[in-house]
Amino acid sequence: MFKLKIALRKFLNKSFQFMAIDLYNKVNALYEYCFINLSDMKINQLKLLLKNIEHYQPIYNLNLIESPARTCKDRCEKIYDYFNNDVGGMRFLDIGSSLGYISFYLADRGAKVEGWEANIENAQASRLVSEITGIQVDFKIHELNLDSVTIIKENRFDAILVLSVFHHIIHFQGLENAQKIVRKLLKKCPLLIVELAKKGEDPNLYWDATQPENELDLFAGLEVEITKIGAFNNHLSDNKRPLYIIKSQQIIQINKINYLYDSKQCFAYKHSPIRIDADRCYYFNSEYIIKQYSRTTDINKANTTVSQIFNEISLLSNLPLIARELEKEEVFSSINTPQIMDMEILSTQITLVMKRKPGTLLWDLINNSQYNPKQTGQLLSIIYQRIKALHELGIHHNDIRMWNILVDTANDQHSIIDYGLAGPLPHENDIHALLWVAYYALNLKQQPAFLEKDLPIFTESQLQQIPLLTNLMESFNSVH
Repeated sequence: MFKLKIALRKFLNKSFQFMAIDLYNKVNALYEYCFINLSDMKINQLKLLLKNIEHYQPIYNLNLIESPARTCKDRCEKIYDYFNNDVGGMRFLDIGSSLGYISFYLADRGAKVEGWEANIENAQASRLVSEITGIQVDFKIHELNLDSVTIIKENRFDAILVLSVFHHIIHFQGLENAQKIVRKLLKKCPLLIVELAKKGEDPNLYWDATQPENELDLFAGLEVEITKIGAFNNHLSDNKRPLYIIKSQQIIQINKINYLYDSKQCFAYKHSPIRIDADRCYYFNSEYIIKQYSRTTDINKANTTVSQIFNEISLLSNLPLIARELEKEEVFSSINTPQIMDMEILSTQITLVMKRKPGTLLWDLINNSQYNPKQTGQLLSIIYQRIKALHELGIHHNDIRMWNILVDTANDQHSIIDYGLAGPLPHENDIHALLWVAYYALNLKQQPAFLEKDLPIFTESQLQQIPLLTNLMESFNSVH
């Protein structure tokens, strides 16, 4: 009887297995059928839309327009080159997105893009392209005018594109209104990428007579840096249209003092997983760096953002006093901590101004293929000495990562930055973290945000080249 039960169970298991496989195959076939048919249906829907739309641009990744009025790839490549061929995680607003080619080009390379298009059919076509290709772009129906600019949140975008749009604005709304729009846009985002039609492209064009003699009159009276990065053919004449980078020479006021900054970003480092639209901003000048955190009533955000800048201000202010009390001023000076220049604490935000240290983030060097692994031994030695000095003063950094290490090859004064998590309690082991930094630096890899539990495994060659690695691992193992 027992043997019969075993045989019956095996039979049933096999039967259910065959049934499951059969069911899976049927479901998979149904999915593929529905997906293919749905995709075909959307493509047919897009083709119908395109019959009543000006074929101004190609359709990104879909060969549905034989002869578009303008090619877009040349301008896309020039814009992409301006950002060193890396727009991953950057946020763009594409005003006058037309059929979305430029929006899709940037989104396909990791950018987060919002497109504005006044023509409803164009926006509908762009949304269909997004569904068909799977490239995520948020297309909205907006005209560009003084009212629509007000809905853009400050710091929402890293760059705003306005390509071959302003000649229409100048014609229908006037040059003065166009200049006001530019001013408002620059308050929302300090970097504009603008393609401008020029007076005289073709005197017969309806908008030609209303254009200024010099297309750059659009920016008259503004404190901006204007850089021409190219000129491109257009569909209306043989004349080329210039493509400009417009950078605002921005000023931020702290304690009624004006600080000029060259650039601004809402992330600590490129490809940072922490990108909060308006909760934190970083302002960069050749002499200083400004951190600004917005205070919020959200308890979770308050714990992860505001508490860090408070902690950094407190620690950097008190560390010299601690060293003096312990009679270890020389130890303190060997840490090479950032120097506070100014600070302001308001009900809505906290701002910290620090003297800028020379060097480049180790993270950026590796991401930009500018790091030589042979530097790692010397870098490791200097950072280790700084960590030892911190520990001697009773402080643990608690966030030793690639993006918190400045590499100053010119002066061999590599530094640890960002003391937002530092304090007397060891939330993680700094030596353990340093070993992982060394591992990723030697292997030219990006470091994940969270620290691995185990020690890294180095090759024999790496251990021979950098004896300190073995010493640090032995030191770590002796207390764990």
